[in-house]
This record gives sequence, C-alpha cells and structure tokens, in this order.
Amino acid sequence: GCASFLNKDKIVLDIKRKKQNADIVCVSLHWGREHYQFPDYELVKLARDCVDAGADYIIGHHPHMIQGIEEYNGSIIMYSLGNFFFPPTKSIYGRSQYQKASGKEFVVVKSLIKGSKNISYDIVGGKCNKKYILEPYNHHALSFFKAKMNELSSPLRDAQYEQLWLQYKTRREKEITKESIIEAFKKMASLPLLELLRTFTVADIK
Repeated sequence: GCASFLNKDKIVLDIKRKKQNADIVCVSLHWGREHYQFPDYELVKLARDCVDAGADYIIGHHPHMIQGIEEYNGSIIMYSLGNFFFPPTKSIYGRSQYQKASGKEFVVVKSLIKGSKNISYDIVGGKCNKKYILEPYNHHALSFFKAKMNELSSPLRDAQYEQLWLQYKTRREKEITKESIIEAFKKMASLPLLELLRTFTVADIK
C-alpha cells in the first residue's frame, strides 16, 4: 500500500526499518504542487529526513513539471522527473484535457552505485512531441537542458531556501492564474462547437 503524508513520522520510521534489511532503499513520493518548478520548503525537509532515515534515492512525481535534483548526505533526491509520458485524457465531463507545454519535458536519471553512499548519476533530458513520441535531446540541446537543471537545483542548497520558496510561490500563483485564462481560450478555440456546447459548465465561467 501507500504511506500517507498525514503521518510523516511513520514514513521515516518505515524507512529506518527497511534499511536494516536492504542494501538500497528507494522511496517514490507522489507529492508537490502541480505546475511548480520548485518544491515546497516542507517537502525539502521531509526528503532530507527520509535520507537521514536511510533512503538512498528519493524519486518524486506529480507536479507535471521538472524540478531540481539534490545530492544530500550521499543520496540523490529527485523532486520531480516531469511527465515521462502523459497522453491526452478526458475530464469527468467528457472534455479532452491537453498537456501544458511546460509539462512535455522529461528527465531520465542514470545512476551508478559503488558501495554504500557512493552514488553517482547523470541525466538525459527530452520532450514528448505532438505525436506523443519521446525525443531525447541531442548534444547541444542536452547541454542547455543540463544548465536549466542546474538553475532549478542550485537554490535547493541555499540556506535561505524557505524565503526563496515563499517568494516563488507568491509569484507562481499569479502566473498560473494568467496561464489558466489563456489556456481556457486556446481550448475553446480548439474544441469542436458541439463538444464545447455539450460539455460547457458553470466552472468554465469561473
């Protein structure tokens, strides 16, 4: 089963118990805010608590965007790997849901383990094209992508990350509101008129 975030102490305790009987402990966490490029400060603290308890890899997903990677006490924390493959879906009203442009990037982490707490890694980036084919970046694009990943990762090591996160959160909330309005008009323009009329709701006006 899945562990609940309502009891973080139990998650940490479970990891300690697993580490007693395992060489490598990987923790997969469905967490974070959708369409945010930086993780909540509280989640950064939780990830580090998990590492201190014995986790070697923290593998995060859910934000639908790539977030930074942190090396902490010999372990690797991947806050969000983005959408590896996320095809169109339909809402409960039957309307097609389209992926944000920022959600079409993915990162694959290749890691090598040489004994306890001797973990190295490299990344491969890419994106999902219009035909939903995964395309890894070539040498030039990959260099640009790695620079971007460094920009997302370096603030996590800042002692003032809590303040940086709060500033980013305030700014991002406003950006998402604007993005949602623009996306709503784009979706309306792309939908067949009959489907638009059939699935239109009060929530769309809001």
